[in-house]
Amino acid sequence: MHPAFPNQTIMKQSILSVHVVDARDLRPVFYDAVNAQVRLSIKDTRIYTKEIVFSNNPVWNEVLTFDITDAKDKLKVEVLDV
Repeated sequence: MHPAFPNQTIMKQSILSVHVVDARDLRPVFYDAVNAQVRLSIKDTRIYTKEIVFSNNPVWNEVLTFDITDAKDKLKVEVLDV
């Protein structure tokens, strides 16, 4: 069971789809604009969006998917300046 949805269960070997849309007002680390990329991680699996070059307001509009083997696995989302 999922704590936020007590009446629903997450089946093992499910697929999680994450729609990464955009980011706004990112602060650049080195220059005037960011080379932005999103990294999604579950356990040892990492998936990346494409890199958006020189934009503080990048738009990805990408759907990334994970195979889920344990309903308690946590999704980590990071926005990177690469």
